[in-house]
Amino acid sequence: MKYRLGSGGSRCPICNKLLGDYGFDLHEALFTRGDLSGVEWQDEIFHPYNCVGVCTKGCHLEATSDKGQVDCAKSLIKMHGYKPILEWIDTLPFKSSTTKTVAQSVLLEAQNG
Repeated sequence: MKYRLGSGGSRCPICNKLLGDYGFDLHEALFTRGDLSGVEWQDEIFHPYNCVGVCTKGCHLEATSDKGQVDCAKSLIKMHGYKPILEWIDTLPFKSSTTKTVAQSVLLEAQNG
């Protein structure tokens, strides 16, 4: 997945620089490992509908802010579309709806803003 993000003109959703020109990290945008700590299906979040490339220096930290999370969600929507991501979220086997609802809210804010 990281190779695909670094090629073909992908840009950092925070600073808009081409990812192939700079070092970059994968960032879990809607759900993080911390959000799902201890959940047996945690690896399912490493999905193209949840991961974006962000610049290593500074942008990765900024991506964790509320604005950064929305900017990352906008990038995901641009790449994959709102509806497929929302449908993917619905397939995840949450026991509590809080984390799911937060991710859906971020996605909706990105779609509308």
